[in-house]
Amino acid sequence: MGNAQNPGYFSLTAGADLSDKVGYFVLADGTVCTSATALVVGVVAKGCASGEQARIQHSGVALISSDTTSVAIGDGIVSSVDGQGSDTSGIEGQYIHAVALEAAAAAGSLFAALLCLNSEQSVPV
Repeated sequence: MGNAQNPGYFSLTAGADLSDKVGYFVLADGTVCTSATALVVGVVAKGCASGEQARIQHSGVALISSDTTSVAIGDGIVSSVDGQGSDTSGIEGQYIHAVALEAAAAAGSLFAALLCLNSEQSVPV
């Protein structure tokens, strides 16, 4: 990991090919997140091949790749099983990683969201 970084970003060695994963949630091992209950370290801002340094955004307003068309302004965003952002489904133990600042135009499109990594969602019983 590099030392001199822009605020809100850091470098992480990619544990998998992240070259086409801009906007995906990433884990500390440099792989794409595959669970709404996993702790993430940020969102891929600039992808790369496995073993190279990816640029990861950990705070501020980020562009997130949408897994669905149902993301609306104000939705809590979790990681889907492929690492893209999805609106919360109300399952206890999910971690909300962002709040949508705009709606998703289509699945696979990028939308702006304020990062709030690993905020646990509490669900009333």
